[in-house]
Amino acid sequence: DLGYFQHFGWDGGGVPGLKDAWLDYKFGSDLQLRAGQMKKPFSRQALMSDSTLEFVDRALVTGQYGSIGDIGVMLHDNVSESPKFEYAVGVFNGTGAAPVYAIDVESDPAKLSSTTTPRRLSPLVVTRFGYNHGDVKAYSEGDLEGGPCRFGIAGATQLQLDADTNDSSGVAATLDFIVKFHGFSTTGAYFVGWASTGDFADQEYARSGMNLQASYVIQKMIEPGVRYSRDLRKGTDNDSQEILGVVGFYPWGGHGFKVQLDAGALVRETAEAKATDIRVRAQTQVAF
Repeated sequence: DLGYFQHFGWDGGGVPGLKDAWLDYKFGSDLQLRAGQMKKPFSRQALMSDSTLEFVDRALVTGQYGSIGDIGVMLHDNVSESPKFEYAVGVFNGTGAAPVYAIDVESDPAKLSSTTTPRRLSPLVVTRFGYNHGDVKAYSEGDLEGGPCRFGIAGATQLQLDADTNDSSGVAATLDFIVKFHGFSTTGAYFVGWASTGDFADQEYARSGMNLQASYVIQKMIEPGVRYSRDLRKGTDNDSQEILGVVGFYPWGGHGFKVQLDAGALVRETAEAKATDIRVRAQTQVAF
């Protein structure tokens, strides 16, 4: 009944770092308690493991509503295993899982020390509820399994409370889905966020966004796909867009070993100019 998970990564400029470290206790099939550093149960793509993505990374808009990981506690029914009715309710620190830097005044005032242990409490409450149909793997992209129509749909909210009285709070919501059908797969999400620099009740629109992608698996080995993602912040000339295509190669028909090549355009608009970057990336992955 007691589970645990640890995940380390070397993607921070070559410096090893802790991504996840949690304990999970199973009270029953529909009630589990998780505590530690984990992925917040907000967006579908954020909850997915890096190893199950169709593209080299997540969509542009996915990371615009706070960090993917944070420190906290969460009640859930094993959302990542796609139960028919899924739920997750968690309270997190709100500062993310990235290192928190502080001045080391005892030895050298100019020296910075880092830790992922929070030095202030800024509670973030996250809730997620969803429905899955047809034994769908709702947190793994691409229909590598094949079969009749399967789908998952879910909605989530996150509330950044102003418990530390720094006059900064926010509310965000998302609605996402995934559909798989005989090798075809599509997934997408819509996001909207509000923010306040005063009382929590004085929330104003801050940003919105969406992402949509689709793919088709050929002979359970080759998977071409496309993705469009957009992040629109409050004000004029604050739009960012991502248009990508991908080809994935799965020699053994699964995410355990794959080669991916994606390419496309990243368009950013500011008050001064509009910039378009062309991006080409390749990745080989082994997961076990």
